[in-house]
Amino acid sequence: MDSDRFDDLSRKLARPRSRREALRLFGAAVAGLVVGKPADAAPRSDKPKKCYGGGSLCTNAKQCCSGICTNRQCAPEIPPECTVGTDCPGADTECQVRTCTAGICGTQNLVAGTGCSSGLCDGNGQCVECLTGADCASGVCENNACTPSCLNDPLLGEACAVGTGACLRSGVYVCTADGLGVVCDAVAGAPSAEICNGIDDDCDGEVDEGVICPPLPNATTACAGGNCVLQTCNPGYADCDGIEISGCETNINSDPRNCGGCGVQCPSGPNSIAICTQGNCGLICSSSGYKNCNGNPNDGCECPPTGECRIGACCITSGAPAHPTIPCCSGFTIPFTNTCA
Repeated sequence: MDSDRFDDLSRKLARPRSRREALRLFGAAVAGLVVGKPADAAPRSDKPKKCYGGGSLCTNAKQCCSGICTNRQCAPEIPPECTVGTDCPGADTECQVRTCTAGICGTQNLVAGTGCSSGLCDGNGQCVECLTGADCASGVCENNACTPSCLNDPLLGEACAVGTGACLRSGVYVCTADGLGVVCDAVAGAPSAEICNGIDDDCDGEVDEGVICPPLPNATTACAGGNCVLQTCNPGYADCDGIEISGCETNINSDPRNCGGCGVQCPSGPNSIAICTQGNCGLICSSSGYKNCNGNPNDGCECPPTGECRIGACCITSGAPAHPTIPCCSGFTIPFTNTCA
């Protein structure tokens, strides 16, 4: 019988509640003394034991050498795993070290924010790039990694433009939807059919290309400087009135007022009408019988009906025909007197 149980029985025997109880307790004490101590048991030491080994009765863990009391019985002692952390298996990392507590191996994570090769310890034993946006140049930390951010982009808020020609639109740079960069907030306009106006209407980088201008009389047209203009006149025609919409209105091959070119007036004299033929001035006699013997349009048809043309001159005879071989007004008077009209 162990000492604790013996002491308990002694106290109860000192003050039994009845004679029957005193006899029962006494019998139990005697039986315990006989059974609890084998014949070959070692003599009891007078020196108190500090703790009890595995299998001993206990009321608290302090009585057990193992420090464990379960169901009033001490657990067996377990040899210590370690005395210092380096005795434990594995290896220390830059954010986690091995520990030894009460002979038991364990690990301890370094405090979050402790510097490590990739950045900072996260407090869970891992070395990460960042913990907050303040740890990143971009100001953004996602999943412990620095990510680009539009907030530090030098273009943010600056003027920008998209499209070309008539489709060109202006705006400013704003953050993209994912916040990783910037984009111009302008939206390009819609292209339209090209016309002659000095603008890239179809937004292809070319101005007024392929435009067909409306035709003008006796002329070819073209787009120049954003306007449809008369380009060239057809052969034999000219733009003499300076009015573009009328085109090349003048036939310089037949117009005596513009013969061969604008403003070229064909001359005419008495008894004649000026004409233009293939761009050359001429005249026709307008009075019956008159002739242009000298070919000079300025004096018109100078030879009257009574005269005859002789070698570039008009000869008027005195009652007789002009001499067929003597030039008129040559000074010869024999046999006839010739006068020069």
